[in-house]
Amino acid sequence: MRNIKRSLLIPLIITLLISLLFGIGLGLKLQHDRAARLGVVTSSRSLKILALAGAIPAAVLKGFRSSENIAVELVEEPTPQALAKRFQSEPNLDLVTLLSFQIPEAVRELRIQTLRMTDIVGFRSVSRDFVDLPGEKASVVPFFWGVIQLEEGGPKPEILLNSLKLNSVRNNEGALNTPEIENGTALLWILNFAMATKSNRTAEVNSFIGYMLRPQVAIEIATLTGQASTNSGLDSSALASQLKPSYLRQIPLTKLVLLNH
Repeated sequence: MRNIKRSLLIPLIITLLISLLFGIGLGLKLQHDRAARLGVVTSSRSLKILALAGAIPAAVLKGFRSSENIAVELVEEPTPQALAKRFQSEPNLDLVTLLSFQIPEAVRELRIQTLRMTDIVGFRSVSRDFVDLPGEKASVVPFFWGVIQLEEGGPKPEILLNSLKLNSVRNNEGALNTPEIENGTALLWILNFAMATKSNRTAEVNSFIGYMLRPQVAIEIATLTGQASTNSGLDSSALASQLKPSYLRQIPLTKLVLLNH
């Protein structure tokens, strides 16, 4: 009798174990599918970002990792010229920061792909003053902006932009050095997020840009970097006026030069 009970019990245990394993597998699949819908990374590879040094503060990057559960590898270069060179050789890039004058060449060389702005939460917060600029395309998301005073007989605009360092456009108090343009003209520069052509991490890229566009995050970035933001949500904040997108309207358009190649 004991042997009969044992013979009946063993198949029952095996059936329960199979059911348990099946349930675990189904649960993992559902979790994977949900993560994919929410834009949470499901790949073992980190989201790889190439950025101009100082554009993405370490504290903000840490907050994104914690909030979105997405691993990030950040590669930085000190100047736009150095970044462009790195962009041509760095493998497995997902996201890159480019100045506006670098975008046409990147498009011609098929190194960036078009972003679907409707899929990026918060894109509508980007001021139309920067989205509708001549030569700007919907393939990038404007993020920072600034101006450089042009001097007669001074360096050419392209040279100034290629050597731009974000920490060089701040004063000792961390505020943006936006000059009072009374005479001559000034060079308007805009730093944008662009998605690398070879990347297939659309959900993660959209999630990262959306996080950077959150009003409180944008305020934190402007405070930490001293860079003027394109985020219209900052116009109603207590930040210094020169860090807000609306400050652009205080500069006569006739005195601004936007370099697009």
